[in-house]
Amino acid sequence: MSICCSLICCYMSNSLKYGRVFCGVLMKAKWLVLIASLLISSAQAHAGYIEESPKLNEHIEANLKRVRLLMDLRYKGAQAILRHLRNQPILRQQGGSFYTHRATSFSGDVIIDPQAQSVSAHIRIDGKILESQTDSLAFLVFLNVTGVQTPEGEQLDFTMSELYGYPVLRVTLPQAKNRGDTFSIVVDLSGTPNCSYSGGFQVNLCAFSPILYMDMNIFLPMGLASDFATADLRISIPKGMTLAATGIVQGVTPSNANQDYEEHHVVQDFPTEARSLSAGSYDYSRIPMSPQFVGLYTTKDSFSEDIAPQVLVDIKNIIRFYEGIYGAYLFPKIEASQITDDAGAAFGWPALLWIPDSMFLMGSGHYGGEEDRTALFAHELGHQWFPDMNKSNDPLAAWLSEGFAEFSSIYYMDNAVGNGYLQGAVESYSLMYRYLVPVNQDYPLTSWQSQYVSDSMIYMLVTYYKGAVVTNMLRKVIGDDAFFGALKKLHDDIAMKEAYYDTYKLQQYLEQAYGSSLDFIFMPFVYNIGYPIYEVNVRRLEAGEDGKGRVEVKVKRTSSVAGNKFDLPMSFGVVTDVGEEVHTELVNEDEKTFVWAHDGRFVRLRVDPERVFIKRVVPKLDGDVDISGEIDGIDLIYGAWAYNGQIGGSYNFLSSVDFDANGKIDDKDLNKVLDNFGKTSEEVGQ
Repeated sequence: MSICCSLICCYMSNSLKYGRVFCGVLMKAKWLVLIASLLISSAQAHAGYIEESPKLNEHIEANLKRVRLLMDLRYKGAQAILRHLRNQPILRQQGGSFYTHRATSFSGDVIIDPQAQSVSAHIRIDGKILESQTDSLAFLVFLNVTGVQTPEGEQLDFTMSELYGYPVLRVTLPQAKNRGDTFSIVVDLSGTPNCSYSGGFQVNLCAFSPILYMDMNIFLPMGLASDFATADLRISIPKGMTLAATGIVQGVTPSNANQDYEEHHVVQDFPTEARSLSAGSYDYSRIPMSPQFVGLYTTKDSFSEDIAPQVLVDIKNIIRFYEGIYGAYLFPKIEASQITDDAGAAFGWPALLWIPDSMFLMGSGHYGGEEDRTALFAHELGHQWFPDMNKSNDPLAAWLSEGFAEFSSIYYMDNAVGNGYLQGAVESYSLMYRYLVPVNQDYPLTSWQSQYVSDSMIYMLVTYYKGAVVTNMLRKVIGDDAFFGALKKLHDDIAMKEAYYDTYKLQQYLEQAYGSSLDFIFMPFVYNIGYPIYEVNVRRLEAGEDGKGRVEVKVKRTSSVAGNKFDLPMSFGVVTDVGEEVHTELVNEDEKTFVWAHDGRFVRLRVDPERVFIKRVVPKLDGDVDISGEIDGIDLIYGAWAYNGQIGGSYNFLSSVDFDANGKIDDKDLNKVLDNFGKTSEEVGQ
């Protein structure tokens, strides 16, 4: 009892000098857990650190697992190869000889033999010429080319070569064509594809058993300028398999090629850049989503059967929500197919999602819960807008796809489940970026470096998570109406049209809605790396003539990376015993001082209370955890509660106690509180 009473004296004393030595001895003697448990309710009443910390650390732990297990790669595979090639010197210097045409439709016959793991295809490509005096056409191919001809049967000369390790087919035209002309050729391909793709992640773009899934660009030759094409394909696969595709299966008939096969007629009368298929012994279910529908292909097991009804409803709800903020869903349907985990990722193909088993079955006794599964689907469905309908031709900015899809997911989940989901996710993503991305592995969101990331953890933390934070940052700065209004206008201008956007155009759309330049966000957070560091000191001043209290706040601004400058409109929450008053100030100098009047008794300062920006806040007064201008019992409690906490490894980690920013709360951090216990900013001349 004497321990408790003595600590309460330390905590409650105004001068905070009585009992200082005794408290310090107890701390040194490792009474931290006892003290925290005795005074936890007092800490929670004083501030939200301890109350919020378990939720925040749960977010961090879950997100670290997502990095390892839930990697979504919509903008990978063949499209990623194109993006990679466009960034190579030869294409940057001699792009005119490659970007000469664009396919507008594919048609023909495809036979897939799962047992032999082979594909043969007879594909007609119709397209248009983009450059005058074009006498040859280049395509990226993934099977052996056995012949090229005109639709009338005239054989065409062709050569095969390699471009940075990728096979390129070049077809010589009978005569040169000019910009705006059309072309039609027929290509015969066959072979066993290399399904593995290694980029930022290791994934498979196809598999043959027990579930057949395939990026259709494996058998559809790709123009290097990005095709925007429809498709009319007759795909033959063994009997007993149900086919799912980006297009709609309009009929199944016996195959003329093999009596043990069936021919699935797939019609995709809406143009896309990419398309895919999957097939297996599926159960199929669907619900209306007027004028479209939602469909689901699941494996035949009780777990999938139990989950299917809720997944269908989730998909519909998510699509409707995104229509409200981004614009109309323009594909005639949305379907999802369950595939095997060897894919290595979920894929948000246009109008068809690939969801690996372990991700689909979350909430059925497998990894994660129902919320995790819904969040995953929300991310994949975000890709229907970014980049499936709203197409980006920025080869240096995968965050325009992944960052926006991840933001879409956490924004939807916040509206669906509440409980601070969005703010918790954003803060956890910010902390993970700060702590887990070494400066020598960091890269700007829009940059050539973003195309050469070999570490999957780093790639997801930056492209996905930082990308989502920056997207939310833009929303918070611009305001919901202007932000979503700009994205709807972008959607109206380019969705399902032969039109594209990049980082620069996105900034233009947002600036038009905002009414001013957004360079203060794009330059440091999109085109550069790092984050601002604010050293903050508070000092209580004498009351003014109006009788109100006054507080002086000094801010010293630096950067985690030399040379990156952050001129940000930063909010400061002055917390008193009667409420909180928020002041927003432009911190555009390395040192700035603000003085604000306030009602009631000043308690503490919150910097960026809505967690808009990635940043680090450091108290000028060593050990002043809550930035109150004095080191008192509440700082001891925070230190005690957070002791031994580690980023991503414990529920009690508090970044505000991690004074040396090494990702763990150790004796060095606690000593800053103990050695300065009882001091105020006035006493130490700050």
